[in-house]
Amino acid sequence: DNFSAIEAEVAKFAESSEPELAEKPRWLVLNKMDLLNDKDEREQKVREFIDAVNWEGPVFEISAATGEGTEALVWAILEHVESKRQSQLNEEQGIEEGAPIAPPPFMAPDELDG
Repeated sequence: DNFSAIEAEVAKFAESSEPELAEKPRWLVLNKMDLLNDKDEREQKVREFIDAVNWEGPVFEISAATGEGTEALVWAILEHVESKRQSQLNEEQGIEEGAPIAPPPFMAPDELDG
């Protein structure tokens, strides 16, 4: 199936060219959910697929055709990218992960004008 083929290609590429690729987070995005109108059938098919591929990460059910689920996916991507960006900034500044970040010092309104 397509999922197994993609998994095999990612593993092959990670082994030969980019070992850290195997350690990166992965998300499962199931498209064409608009084709499954019956809610119970949809839940069953999604569960069966997740179980069949032993998926343990985030799952997004979307329909590119109708836009269903795409907003949640976009927000999750944004949050993920922002989190990675903040972690990188913290690392560059020597701030340990989870360490409290001090708020900027208070500036009186007359100091803001420069």
